[in-house]
Amino acid sequence: MLTLVAVSATPNGKNVQLKSFETDFKDMENLLRTLGISTNNIDITPSTPINLIQDSPEAEWPIITAYTDGSKTKTTKPTAERTGAGAVIYFQNDTQELTQPLAPTNTINQAELKAIEMVADHLLQRSITNHNIVIKSDSKTTIQKLFGYTSRSKQLTNTIEKLQRLKESNMLIIEKVKAHTNIEGNEKADQLAKKAALQSTNTPNKIGLVNSQIYNLVQEYLQKKNKTDMIKKQYNDFTTAILTKIHDIPYNIRITNKQLLKELTQAISGQNMLAASRHHQDNKINPNCDLCDSKENSEHVLLYCPKLDELRFRLDYNNITNEIYGDEQLDWHKFAKLVKKCNLFT
Repeated sequence: MLTLVAVSATPNGKNVQLKSFETDFKDMENLLRTLGISTNNIDITPSTPINLIQDSPEAEWPIITAYTDGSKTKTTKPTAERTGAGAVIYFQNDTQELTQPLAPTNTINQAELKAIEMVADHLLQRSITNHNIVIKSDSKTTIQKLFGYTSRSKQLTNTIEKLQRLKESNMLIIEKVKAHTNIEGNEKADQLAKKAALQSTNTPNKIGLVNSQIYNLVQEYLQKKNKTDMIKKQYNDFTTAILTKIHDIPYNIRITNKQLLKELTQAISGQNMLAASRHHQDNKINPNCDLCDSKENSEHVLLYCPKLDELRFRLDYNNITNEIYGDEQLDWHKFAKLVKKCNLFT
């Protein structure tokens, strides 16, 4: 069994909580394959978290000091977020600078962790032994994650595992430093991270996307359409219920299938090509379903319309109404399959 992390968000997006649940890897793998998503885009949490233990310096060993930083910047031409990781390592006789452009969709926390992983990688490649290795970061959140934070991603796990290998033959000390206080190494790491970020325009996302991706996508979709006020008036119990149950969406599954995201956005937001939505644009269009004469919206077609009776039966999803409006947990896997396979949100 694998422990996946899920995110819970209220409809207004102000309150976010993390929770975890377990799922079988094979079931998850099969689901992702069905949805056209590579298993490389899963970011899973180990059932048994790996935590670092701070070492005490060895008095007779030489010291290697590294400063790490992540950067996420915005540019105007073109307007886009850019992300990068940077680090500088001070050996006794030389200095090593490291940079790594990341994808624009990577977060600042991922960049901070990547910078530390880069340091560990470099020292492991140089077969450093019998040293006091001091890694300094100005990110309190990053250090908390290394020393027992409950959220576990691939990036975090990889970083910790490499630090553990480094600890096998060295003493490892990780310290928090104040940002932008003219500490030479910290300022240098900041410059390197920003330099890497400027090179990240076309960098693929090898780490994965994070947080309430579906919820944020819905919000962005509405904003881009500049119809927020109109959409709020159109919100029905179905849309509100889905948004309040966003915590059922696996937090650590990285969905990169743009077509699937588009279909889910249309189904949840109500902005689609169903008759009820088109009726808002042109009141001459009949808003009702041509099969059962009920208003043809997302709620009707997914929950009640006879058009999807066979599909709901094949997916063994006859309890979808209770999941959305009742106290049952929303089965995100089946909901995503239903939206994809009905071919009504394209």
